[in-house]
Amino acid sequence: MEPLNTILQLGYVGPGAGLSMIGALLAVLAILALALIGPILYPIKLLRAWLKQRRMRLNSAPSSIPGAHVE
Repeated sequence: MEPLNTILQLGYVGPGAGLSMIGALLAVLAILALALIGPILYPIKLLRAWLKQRRMRLNSAPSSIPGAHVE
């Protein structure tokens, strides 16, 4: 039978390996978050850019009514 001290040492993760594991876990979680959020936010970004471009085009279009001033 193994001493209790030996069994407990098998579950020990040193500070170097523990920090590396935490860093890798955080990187994986960040990648998963971006993979889930990206496809949702990108179409919203495109829609906002399209609306801004459309608004600028409408504001700069000459008026068809003579003497009318567009602001």
